[in-house]
Amino acid sequence: EYLRYLTPFRPVERTIKYLKDLASKDYENILVVVHDDGEKYGVWPGTYEWVHGKKWLDEFFDTILSCEEVIVTTYSEYMEKYPPSGIVYLPTTSYFEMSEWSLPATQAKMFVEFVNTLKESGIFSKYRVFVKGGIWKNFFYKYPESNYMHKRMLFLSRLTRRSLKAKMYVLRAQCNDAYWHGVFGGVYLPHLREAIWRNLIMAHNIVAKGMMHVKDIDMDGEAEILYEAPNYFITLKPHYGGSVVELSSREKIYNYVDVIARRYEHYHDILEAAVPQEEGGGVESIHELKKEIPPEIKKELFYDTRLRYMFQDHILPKESTIEDFYASRIKEPIELYKLKYEIAKLRHRYVDLRFYSKIIKVSKTFELLRDTVIVTYKVTSPKDTFFGVELNVGVHAKKEKLNQLENVSSFEITDDVFGKIQIESTDDVILWKYPIKTLSQSESGWDFIQQGASYTMLYPLREGEEKIFRIYVREI
Repeated sequence: EYLRYLTPFRPVERTIKYLKDLASKDYENILVVVHDDGEKYGVWPGTYEWVHGKKWLDEFFDTILSCEEVIVTTYSEYMEKYPPSGIVYLPTTSYFEMSEWSLPATQAKMFVEFVNTLKESGIFSKYRVFVKGGIWKNFFYKYPESNYMHKRMLFLSRLTRRSLKAKMYVLRAQCNDAYWHGVFGGVYLPHLREAIWRNLIMAHNIVAKGMMHVKDIDMDGEAEILYEAPNYFITLKPHYGGSVVELSSREKIYNYVDVIARRYEHYHDILEAAVPQEEGGGVESIHELKKEIPPEIKKELFYDTRLRYMFQDHILPKESTIEDFYASRIKEPIELYKLKYEIAKLRHRYVDLRFYSKIIKVSKTFELLRDTVIVTYKVTSPKDTFFGVELNVGVHAKKEKLNQLENVSSFEITDDVFGKIQIESTDDVILWKYPIKTLSQSESGWDFIQQGASYTMLYPLREGEEKIFRIYVREI
């Protein structure tokens, strides 16, 4: 691990000193291995000038090859010459920074503070081996959007056992880059998620039989409803507000609900990482760079209290504004969008969901036609209020703006990636729309990315009256 932080960021003599120190100790047949990322040697910020301009790479190879204490070898050469030294069991582990990144944000912040406290006390090096953060699979807890992609892949892995062609797409969907996030964009980069979804949809296209699967797909302990329509795949989540967590076009090979929520990351507060390296010199590693958040981004930095799905229901006070909704400042009487809806009726192409409480009564019926999703609402409230139906859509190429429109009965959502989808309502509504933008870090600094757009239709409710309306979603 130590060499990983020396090369190429520190002067070559530091590496040689470390190797000579190892050679002088009573180790038997010691082998030192460096596996590393090629981008560190010229792509990361500041490394090109250091590695190539100042000839670090040339000096490194020249010095290593001329050092009498160091013998350059291959795995096969070493294994032929030396027998195994004993038995070892490898723990579930990864490199040090990964154990920081995989922790939930508040814990990751504490982890950085803990490591820095140990360094300030001068005891970090001594106890470093016992300092552990999280494991890689924590990312599936940290990012439910990543978890759903992963579990959808596992679902298809079982479904495609008898089709080699479909299985190849599943294997491609296992590329790990889009499932996690650290100092790189990862799950925050829409084009990486699009690639995963493209392969998942193509795999499912091959084996789909028009079935309705009632199954705990994302393994959260509650069943989802996945239907294989002729033109699309749709997954409903009754226990999360009866929302649509996936609407994948089988023709356009695109998941319209590919939207990641705006969430707090620990590096929004702490602009340094818990690197297990104490000595400076040379050029800074990407893990050591401190990056201030630009003020123009800070003023637009908001965090969500919900995941971003389609057909999420809201109860909004009459005085609510689009600005407050955009900034997540509205306190709703109940968080309807994340509560459990009961399945009142379930049959092929038809799902009837209900939520009844003292605050509101909602009946929400999905009709899943060949090329259209129809959702019929029956809503009763004990007082005057607005009922909001929110559609979060993966609009990644077209830049959306904060906007309120009046008396809208239909509208189109357009994007250079997927083209168009059309939304129609039987009632005229107030339409709120705004971009969903997240702040993540990357090699280049900060990425303030549009993850999608929110489109919320507001229906006025009068005290005691039952409001009935329909919403149609279809591809164009």
